[in-house]
Amino acid sequence: MAENKNDETTSGKVLNKLFEIIGGILALFIIYSLWNNYSQDKFFYKEIYQQAETALRRDFENVSDLEVDEYDRDRITELGVTVCDLGEGNLRYQVYNVSVHATYYNGSYKISPDIKVYYYDNSQVTAEGVDPSVPSHYHASGVLENFRNAYSEAERRGYEAIDKWKQKMTE
Repeated sequence: MAENKNDETTSGKVLNKLFEIIGGILALFIIYSLWNNYSQDKFFYKEIYQQAETALRRDFENVSDLEVDEYDRDRITELGVTVCDLGEGNLRYQVYNVSVHATYYNGSYKISPDIKVYYYDNSQVTAEGVDPSVPSHYHASGVLENFRNAYSEAERRGYEAIDKWKQKMTE
């Protein structure tokens, strides 16, 4: 009887040890998965910030002492999805708003323009605005492009207002 009880405790110890090993492996796998997702997200958002910084530097290319602040994830806001033509046809872009803090003229002027960065991922589920033959890419609308777009929109609305006024006057 004592020998049978000894076998049960030995097999119980082996089983407990096996569960500890399996639990440890699962915990390591979960930690690795979480770290891998965090690293990929960090790399992706750093790339978005880099695209916005490049657009800002392009717009301020004549300013020799432009200093741009370091990457900060809190300055990137996801705006949603839009289908638009940015030179590759009507594609489905994920839109991000990036606030880039910079100084120039030895810190005399501080700016924090909002720059929209569009990201097209060709591995999206096939839907409207998805073309797998177009490679994944980024498009950043710089400060000057934002001014041009705002001016064009204001001009368009002005013409619409004039047309409405003209229509009311002729009725």
